[in-house]
Amino acid sequence: MSPLRHGKTVILMYHRVVDDPFDPYFLAVAPGHFAEHISRLRRFAEPVPLAEVLQRAPGPRVAVTLDDGYADNASAALPVLEEAQVPATVFVVSDLIGHQEGFWNYRLERMFRDARPRARHVEVSIGPDRLVLDLGSAAARRRALLAVHYRLRRLPPDVVEPAVERLAIALGEERPQGRPMMTVEDLTRLADSPLITIGAHTRRHPWLAALSAGEQYEEIAGGRRILAELTGEPVDQFAYPFGAVDAFDGTSVRAVRRAGFSLACAAYGDPIVAGTSRFRLPRRAVLDWGAEEFERQLEAWFAQ
Repeated sequence: MSPLRHGKTVILMYHRVVDDPFDPYFLAVAPGHFAEHISRLRRFAEPVPLAEVLQRAPGPRVAVTLDDGYADNASAALPVLEEAQVPATVFVVSDLIGHQEGFWNYRLERMFRDARPRARHVEVSIGPDRLVLDLGSAAARRRALLAVHYRLRRLPPDVVEPAVERLAIALGEERPQGRPMMTVEDLTRLADSPLITIGAHTRRHPWLAALSAGEQYEEIAGGRRILAELTGEPVDQFAYPFGAVDAFDGTSVRAVRRAGFSLACAAYGDPIVAGTSRFRLPRRAVLDWGAEEFERQLEAWFAQ
């Protein structure tokens, strides 16, 4: 595992490019703000494909990534990237392609936002925890949502889905809804662009550290295999779901290497330095900032 040797590099992490006034997870960047961000990158660094951050370069560089595989990556982000001629890697959760209910965390968001329970307080079990949720106001529902999400995301997918279904009953959900995930056609459109690299993000977006070694390998290698079949192109870049320091472990890294990936991205915001591993590349999470705040953040990141 060779260390990186290069000038200053920042990897940006986006998720959704859409207007969303609720956005409890802070993953949405308005299309107008995204366009401002992309148009200003060259003021600070050379935009490069993610794979090039592993190479030496005399000047600062910036790489753009988007996680999960939302439909807006194709409809809203791609036109902006193409107009500015800025490359990007889109990390896709393979089993969510074309999924009608979307990612479970956004179905959960909709359930709490539109909750119609029979009582103000609802008692639910989340793994080993028993929670009493206050649903009496919008602010209370948001707090309840985040408490439930924090616990659910650390559980294996086979536990998460039944728990979400039980919550749906408790909260009086009438029609499952999430956030639109990309279709096969969206994936193909992205893959056909010379600016876009399709990367893998597991099959179901689990908290990898909660899984056995075999389960981790199937999530990691299986997602790569499915995306390669759908796009007809090799897939050799990976991003750990959630990406926090405790969301994956040494077993995850070994599985990534065994599966044949050339690099892997995390989601914590450490600077990239000479000793940074290509299988633990840190990224900077971008929020829904206007142009001036985005520039201030870039200045701070490149100054580290």
